[in-house]
Amino acid sequence: MAMITTKGPERFSMDNIRNQPVPAKRNFTPRELAEFDGKDESTPVYMGVHGIVYDVSTSRHFYGPGGPYQNFAGRDASRGLAYTNFDTSVLSDLDGPVDKLEDLEKSEWASLDEWKEFYAGKYPPVGNLVDPPAQESKKDQ
Repeated sequence: MAMITTKGPERFSMDNIRNQPVPAKRNFTPRELAEFDGKDESTPVYMGVHGIVYDVSTSRHFYGPGGPYQNFAGRDASRGLAYTNFDTSVLSDLDGPVDKLEDLEKSEWASLDEWKEFYAGKYPPVGNLVDPPAQESKKDQ
C-alpha cells in the first residue's frame, strides 16, 4: 500500500498577508464601527486593526463591557496596540479620519505587526475601516 503525502500548509506569517487586499464585506467609518461595541448583546463585537475590521464576538468576555479590552470594541485599536496601551486616550476621534499612524516608531510598528498577525490568525475579517465622507463646507451666499 502506497503512502500518500501532501504538502502541509505554508507557515503563517505577516509576509504572507501584508499588502493583500481583504475581501471586504463592508466598509466601516469610525462612527459606524462604534455601533459594534458589544453593549448590545444582539449585535456582534467588531474592532479595527490597521484598516481591517475583525469580528471578535467569540471573545466578547474580553472585548465586551467589563472586559480588559472593552475600550477597543467598536473602535480602531491600532494605536493602542502599537503602544501596548489600552486606555481611551489612544483612541481616535469617531468623526475624524482613520489614524494613519505616521508618527509611530519602528518598535511600535513591530508591536502593531505582531498584533495584526494575532488578529488575522484568530478572528474573521468583516470589512475595512475607511475615512468618513468629506463634509462639504457651506458657503455664504
